[in-house]
Amino acid sequence: MKYFLIILFLIFSCRDSSTEFHDPFFLATQKGKIVIQTNPSGASIFLNDKDMNKITPDSLINLEAGSHKVKLSKEKFLDTTFTVISEDGKRKIYFITLKKPFIWKK
Repeated sequence: MKYFLIILFLIFSCRDSSTEFHDPFFLATQKGKIVIQTNPSGASIFLNDKDMNKITPDSLINLEAGSHKVKLSKEKFLDTTFTVISEDGKRKIYFITLKKPFIWKK
């Protein structure tokens, strides 16, 4: 019995540990993710001056690591622009309150 356990240990400890892992969910979560929520909701989301065709609350996934410019736009509210820092494998949540202009013309 003792020899049998030793043989099993040697077989399993000598396996190749450099196999690649191709789980799509795992790969998708390696990039950065930001979640944007606004008060009030319904603002259009622009990332680096590109319309993402998303309305808050929503998230931007697979962001490259680094800083990105986010602009939120909603009718009858001032555009809000801010910078986010994306990190690989991290999720950040942003809560933004949209401001109304001092005087709104109809």
